[in-house]
Amino acid sequence: MRSVPAIFIAAAMLSISASSANAAPFSGRWVPIASATAEYCLDGECAAFPVDASIDLNMPEGPDGLALMRTTAGFDPFGLEFDLVQGSIFAVADSADYPFDHSILGDLPGILTYELTVRFNSDASLSLIGFERATHPLGQLEVRFDDVEFVPTPEPSSAVLIGMGVAALATRRHRTSRS
Repeated sequence: MRSVPAIFIAAAMLSISASSANAAPFSGRWVPIASATAEYCLDGECAAFPVDASIDLNMPEGPDGLALMRTTAGFDPFGLEFDLVQGSIFAVADSADYPFDHSILGDLPGILTYELTVRFNSDASLSLIGFERATHPLGQLEVRFDDVEFVPTPEPSSAVLIGMGVAALATRRHRTSRS
């Protein structure tokens, strides 16, 4: 019975390494670090709030190709959300080339304007720089990102396996302390 927690943890580690080996670099969901803030503005009046955003990347498998990026930025003070989906040709750089930038520009007059730079700091960190601006019945809404750091989220199956291993360890420890 001693090996059950170790089996779950080992399976999780294998799952993490297998999934990352098969996935294109940087693909997946990225979330801001806990301390990240951004400026949220309404008609030019701005205040800093915790970042309510995520980035979903679907990178090309080869060295060049069409990358899809979905940036979701919440506008918590008003319960609104920006949702941008961009597709662009993207060249994946070698890790020796860190940091490298990818710019995304867009303008739908009277509706939405965005000027973002995604800076790939490493394979485990990227930063978002720039702004997203939208016209809304409430007024001109804008989110400004000033080098906000994002990190990848763990794969759900890996997190579940690690959690099961930790729970099994805790149960085993609890049983041995009672006897």
